[in-house]
Amino acid sequence: MPAHLPTATLLTLLAAIVSIAVTGFEFGVSNNVFHIPYVLGMDREPSFADDPFYGSLDRFTSWVWPLVRTLSSETSIEHVFFAAHLLSRLLALAAICWLFVRNGLTDGSSLAVALGVVTVTPWLTDASFFGRHGLFIHYFTHSEVTWAPLIAALVLKSQRRIVPAAAMAGIVFSINAFVGVWLVAMLSFAHVCARAPRAGAAETLKAVGLFALISAPTAVWILDTMTGDDARVAFSYIEYIRLYFPHHFLAEAALAHEIAKFLIMTYAAVVAALLLDNTRFWWSVLAACVLLVAAGVVLPYVVDARPVFNLHLLRVDGVVQFVAPLLIVIAAVRALAGVDKPFVEALGAVCLMALTSAQRDGGPILVALSITLIALARRGRASSLRLADLRVQRRLVAWALLPAIALCVVLDLRMDRFDWLPALRYALMALVLIGALQVEARRLRMPAPPAATLCATLLALCLITVAARLDARSDTQARRETLRQPYTELVEWIRSSPLEGRFLIPLDDPFGSREFETFHLDARRPVWVDWKQGAAVMWDPSFHGLWAVRFEEVRALADDAARIAYARANAIDQVVLESTTCPPGSSQAYGNARYSVCVIQP
Repeated sequence: MPAHLPTATLLTLLAAIVSIAVTGFEFGVSNNVFHIPYVLGMDREPSFADDPFYGSLDRFTSWVWPLVRTLSSETSIEHVFFAAHLLSRLLALAAICWLFVRNGLTDGSSLAVALGVVTVTPWLTDASFFGRHGLFIHYFTHSEVTWAPLIAALVLKSQRRIVPAAAMAGIVFSINAFVGVWLVAMLSFAHVCARAPRAGAAETLKAVGLFALISAPTAVWILDTMTGDDARVAFSYIEYIRLYFPHHFLAEAALAHEIAKFLIMTYAAVVAALLLDNTRFWWSVLAACVLLVAAGVVLPYVVDARPVFNLHLLRVDGVVQFVAPLLIVIAAVRALAGVDKPFVEALGAVCLMALTSAQRDGGPILVALSITLIALARRGRASSLRLADLRVQRRLVAWALLPAIALCVVLDLRMDRFDWLPALRYALMALVLIGALQVEARRLRMPAPPAATLCATLLALCLITVAARLDARSDTQARRETLRQPYTELVEWIRSSPLEGRFLIPLDDPFGSREFETFHLDARRPVWVDWKQGAAVMWDPSFHGLWAVRFEEVRALADDAARIAYARANAIDQVVLESTTCPPGSSQAYGNARYSVCVIQP
């Protein structure tokens, strides 16, 4: 047993607990509206027996949900989801820890700092910048389950172990098919770009055969959903995407600053890979991701076809955003714990502190700048910048690094999110840089090794960041529960009421409030139409004719009177209004401070 294994195992378990604490866990939110009805078999309930949305969910192709279905019941489902969420996070962090160990971070302090930064960096939480791909998120979904085998596949391929890497790719495909396609493209591109000697024909055939064997059941399942009359696409898919949610698919929905941050992060990852042992491999992985994103930018406007959109190529930016911090952490911790001069160690510390920043706007610039200087110091020519020269170091601090820190402060102030924690972080960065200059100038012998002091400082900063986020989330959750109280009272009343039939509900704004996206799940009543259910068109195109027409009609209704008239014309029995009264032609069955349930009068 390797000497570092017990330490790595313990640190991974602690990191998983901290990571879950940072992101939190919620049940029955967001995409869970697709998962929970399938897991509980709600399409068999009388209320949803004829509901076309619930009837489409068996075409949602991922082997995660049939497995979860066998373990869940109405009383246990929330606990099962939490356990699966925790397990998927633990496995992902185990794969990340393996990546760190394989790249030389084997001692306890290096691993602790690396995993500490990974658990608190905002680069690995929520969704990617413009493709909106889920990273470490706050609810259980099959997409997050793919991170563990994806990272494991990359580690294995970096070691030229293509057969087990292919097995991991098959597992990813079975969990989420389009992520599996991305991974196959990355591994294949890396295989082509690898230096000789490459894997032989026999080993390559084994890898292909193993991937085919593992992925075949999912491929057959997908083929079944892609064929037949229900799978015919008799509409413009790109217009459907524009109506539903363009962020996953269309570059036109991306904002300029999001693209800029993606490019800066990609650059920082490329530079960090230069400092790793297997530079060529990581460059090929990043290049494959960039090519896939580029294809995702162009193809939807050239080929208006369902398979092109269902590859979600724009979301590959999430793989770059996930891999980039890992490569940067490895390079920065190596600089921090290496045998370099204090100034380079300080650059490693600043880079890691910038990764813990809760704001993303200036953070990538500071990360990119510090990792570039580390690369120049460790890999650049002696005459490139003369970073060993104290005068050059002073100029860099005065004219580059401190201004970059000041830019982060300005951006935080501009976004009204500058408080004691960012102030502490930026002050520590400045002190570390100035202190390194003092050590360089005086050739001081520190009582303790500078690297150990910096590691302790970084771990303390990570713990403080976790505590601050827990406190902030507690306050935010309390405020949100207060704001959602009228909605909670509404759905609880409906769920226990004798009202049956469909409800006409307010439409959510996919770019703003999503108050009603889980209404049918919370109230256990079918709805006439809602925004979130439009996703079903991706696995059941026949649903488009119903959803798009209803969505456009309801979105065009001007006021409450029009909604009541529309409900009467379409034989909808109940209407939920964002009002405390009901218009003529309806009677109020329930009301609270924000909502009314109006029953249509005959």
